[in-house]
Amino acid sequence: MLNDNLFDEILMAPAYRNGADHLRILSGFASDSLARYNIERLRVQNLSVSVELIIGMTPLQGLEENHHSGFCQLTELHDDSKVQFRCSYLQSTHPDHSKVYCWLKNGVPVMGFVGSANYSITAFLSQQRETMAVCDPDSANRYYLDRVESSVMCRDTEAPSLITIHKSEKLLYPRIDVQVPEGPSIRIPLVLKTGQTPAHSGINWGQRQGRNSDQAYLALPVALRESGFFPEIGVRFSVVADDGWEVEMSRAQQSGKGVHTPLDNSALGRYLRSRLGLNSGEFVTRQHLESYGRTDVEFSKITENVYYLNFRRPLR
Repeated sequence: MLNDNLFDEILMAPAYRNGADHLRILSGFASDSLARYNIERLRVQNLSVSVELIIGMTPLQGLEENHHSGFCQLTELHDDSKVQFRCSYLQSTHPDHSKVYCWLKNGVPVMGFVGSANYSITAFLSQQRETMAVCDPDSANRYYLDRVESSVMCRDTEAPSLITIHKSEKLLYPRIDVQVPEGPSIRIPLVLKTGQTPAHSGINWGQRQGRNSDQAYLALPVALRESGFFPEIGVRFSVVADDGWEVEMSRAQQSGKGVHTPLDNSALGRYLRSRLGLNSGEFVTRQHLESYGRTDVEFSKITENVYYLNFRRPLR
């Protein structure tokens, strides 16, 4: 039974230790952030691997719009890469909660794993306990292939009509204490040089007539814009927060001065207000931030396109 270092043992080692070149995954739930991180780590080790993912609970649960967009983007970004990625959604009347991982080498199944770990940040990079076991690779491969005909590719134009793609209205997130490798980090202030929060920009961008009052962005000082820490303007990247929130962000605004959530630029504002204990759309003041315990957010770079957002209260 495996319960330690699952990311390396299941998602990496069969490739760099044993020469496996194709990973097939059937997972009840999955996150594009984990897929992006997995792809980046395979690329860093210069491995040529194809990754195929079927998400099994989509007939019952559907999929959040930000994850659907993320999976589609990953298949587009890596069409010409050494690491190929494909994602499908189960569309049968019977959802599948299984977690099956099968590695192949030159088309032959060579390693199989089953257990409790979804293909997600929570399962593979947090302190949540999961157990996996080695299984017969031929059985794992057959189980995966049996679901292929009942699935639809994420980029298929009919996918949104075959499964439910929905926006998340969730405002409170479970604390999972994501484990993040050490890397470069920056702090982005939520207040102006005057010491106060902005009236109609930054975290309070939507606080004007005719706007969604939750709309927000993180304002980058000039030095941070020019530091190369974040990708170029418009390039989307995955963010995993300290409490398990996962979302796509990108740089926007003039000169790329703001970091926002491009699919829904009110998602960031709703999230930060929920962490502060405020109502949706409420004007954020310096007093709110000081009562919470901090006036900035911290980003750490996990890989080139995956970042960690720390908005924890300081220890008192």
